[in-house]
Order: sequence, then C-alpha cells, then structure tokens
Amino acid sequence: MDFYNGKLYVINHAFLEGERVEVIKVSLNPLKLTYEKAFKFDEKYFGKFNSIAIINDDIFYISEWLTIGLPLNKNISKFKLFLYKYIDLIKRALKLRLCVLNKYDMKKNVLEKVKGSNGMANNGVAYDRENKLLFMAQTFDRNIKVYKLDVKGNIEKFVKDIPTDYGLDNLSFNNKSKLLFAAIMGNLKHNFDYPNPNKGVSRDLVYGGIIAFDLKKGDKPIYTFLQNDFMLEITHGMIIDDKIYLSSYNDIGILECQILK
Repeated sequence: MDFYNGKLYVINHAFLEGERVEVIKVSLNPLKLTYEKAFKFDEKYFGKFNSIAIINDDIFYISEWLTIGLPLNKNISKFKLFLYKYIDLIKRALKLRLCVLNKYDMKKNVLEKVKGSNGMANNGVAYDRENKLLFMAQTFDRNIKVYKLDVKGNIEKFVKDIPTDYGLDNLSFNNKSKLLFAAIMGNLKHNFDYPNPNKGVSRDLVYGGIIAFDLKKGDKPIYTFLQNDFMLEITHGMIIDDKIYLSSYNDIGILECQILK
C-alpha cells in the first residue's frame, strides 16, 4: 500500500480475478474513504505482487513476491496445482531469480518488467522524492537495489546494490528525516519454518526487527533492532523520533519500542 496525492493505492490478491491495485480517495475533516477505481492484471500477467511505490499521477512501481499468481479459475490442471504449491520452494532451493520489479503506466495501461531487477523474491519498494531514488528489497538475496529516476518517473539508471546481513521485508523512506527503513528477519530459515509445526522451530528462535540507513553517511546501517519476545514475523517498521514501530502478519496490532541510547 502507498499514499500519494490524496489517494491510497492498495494491492489486492483477488482470488480467481488476478492481481489488482485498488485506488481509494482519502478526504479529511471528517475522514472519508471513497473507492475510485482498480487497475486489474488478468491471466496474461505472470506473478504475484508484494509492494508498491507511487511516483506520480502516471507511474507506479510494483514488486513481485511469487513467480506465479493465484489461480484465475477453479478448473486448473494438476501441473498448475503442483506449481502453485511448490514453485516458491523450488525457486529458493535452486536460487532461481525469477521475480522482477514492474513499472506500470497508469495512463497507457502498460506493465513493463525492469531489466536487471530479478530476485528470488522481491519485496518492499520505497521512493525518495527529493533525490528521485527508488529502492527495492530482495528478501532471500539479502539485498536492496537502488535506481535513479528521471523527471518523468522512468528509470534513468541502476545506481547500486546495498547488501545486508538479514532477510528483508517491506521498506519505508521518511522524506523528512531522509532515513530508509527495512523490516528484517533474524534468520530466514527459522522465520519460514516456524508456521510449520513439523519443523520444530520454537518461538524464541524467530527474531524480527528493523534496520535504518542514512545513505548520506554510507551503505552500512546506522541502527539495527531485533527482538523475539513481543512480536513475530515482522513485515514493516519505521522509527519516528525516539520510538520504533513494528507490524506483523502473524501478530495483531502495532509494537511500539523505545530506542535505547
């Protein structure tokens, strides 16, 4: 989900209808949400979305988490059922970098794959408006790709990779503090094995948290926070003033933590 120019852009994995992005207008005083439209991606689209960054009124970028999307009808072959169930495991085992970053032109209704963006699973996307830098997290590659955009929102060039020590989930960029945040998994295998009781991974092994970057000072994180006792499966995080805020797809609510100085 991303917010731009008074509108929310929300990814919807619409079962049997393909991937779509819903557009919702937000009015304040009083708060009112008005459904505006949806961008639909039918059976010609190959993949499943994860994160979105709105650049302007014409263009957004959206990452692929899985190579194959949800089924578009109930009568699918056994082969496709096999792929839906095991393609992610196969991809990770063979380290297949099949997922990409996509650029979507909202006026022309054209989806383009960004060259050189391939990853085992592409995740969070964030945008630095002042410097026109687009960031994309690659979960299993433990990497953040950085692109420079031109004035129209098209990719001008690939800037660099920022390698990390952790599996990455969603990204967020604070256009005021100029800090880039990434939700992290302390151990990728433990995080993905924990929901399966047959794997025998105990809760205390499932670490999650956040890393923060100040890219003016370099590519090394300026702050790292990991915890395993309050919230599992961290998917998003940010720091506001002296507080850390984390969310999860496994636990309900938002975790607020005090930064220790």
